[in-house]
Amino acid sequence: MDIDFRSEELYDVSYDFSGDVYGPNLTIASDASVFDASYFLFEEAVVENNLAEEDETAFHIDARQDMIFGNNPGYIKFEAKYRSKEKKVNITNDVYSNDSSDTKLADVLNPNSRYPFFRSPDNCLKADPGLTRQFFNSSQSDFEFEDEDPQIDSAAADYRSDEDILALYGMAESTISDWTVTGGFRYEETDFTTTGNEVIFDEEGDLAGIDPLTASKDYDNLLAILVGRYLVNEDAILRLSWTNTIARPKFSQSAFRRERNIEDEEVISGNPNLDPYEAMNFDISYEQYLQGVGNVGVAVFLKEIDSFILEEESTINIDGEDFDFVTPLNGDSASISGIEFSW
Repeated sequence: MDIDFRSEELYDVSYDFSGDVYGPNLTIASDASVFDASYFLFEEAVVENNLAEEDETAFHIDARQDMIFGNNPGYIKFEAKYRSKEKKVNITNDVYSNDSSDTKLADVLNPNSRYPFFRSPDNCLKADPGLTRQFFNSSQSDFEFEDEDPQIDSAAADYRSDEDILALYGMAESTISDWTVTGGFRYEETDFTTTGNEVIFDEEGDLAGIDPLTASKDYDNLLAILVGRYLVNEDAILRLSWTNTIARPKFSQSAFRRERNIEDEEVISGNPNLDPYEAMNFDISYEQYLQGVGNVGVAVFLKEIDSFILEEESTINIDGEDFDFVTPLNGDSASISGIEFSW
């Protein structure tokens, strides 16, 4: 529950967020009555009922056969896996207002509250959540229920995304003298579908329409791995690896929901056409086990990443009009390298 109190006074205020996790420190350039809670009258109350539900079902079968490669022991292994993932987000915001309410912020203050929300070095206001909720419950029958705002908030935030993944992999491992070598591949096929809404505001900033959106995307990936483990001696191990990995976009980024504001000439949209991150990774590590308990180690790594995701601003033309277009997009490439010490 969010309850807003508002003053009709205008204040020249600067903000400093350093040193406090609950809210900014304020510097008031003019009227210190900004800390007089009697100036602030009830504006509106928003009761949020938000549900995010995620269901995942997976089946897999794998088989392993121990083998001898030449004179060297090892095994081969295969697996098939199917995973279905569904996420639904349903946002319901009930908005209440009362222009005739004479309830002041001062009526719900509590100097002993743990939550200071408005402060300067010399002053502080602390609201009491219990008093605030009590005020809402006792006055709700006097409030006016806002029909349009909850509809807009819900349509803009709601979505459903379904992701089905079929994966197959095969691998083999063998121990050759002091080396243990593992190699294999993994194939993944992804089917993605998403539904949401486009909320359109007209030239005056008023709601002009809500249209359903649906999109789908299919893609596949072939990933390989080669890992070597070398027993330097009884107390030391050297590891080398080359791996290929992916990371799929978050549903919050790929969900097909869009807001088009004709007044501001701006479109903000999710992007159902996002590709997953693809990374090629190289790692070398050395571990020395101590005579007592524990070990020391050093590792060097390099990651070459394609299709990393970032929020991008560009221009889009809709019905002959140019709009500022903000959406997550895949970048070109990036690399991460480093060294790691452990004890």
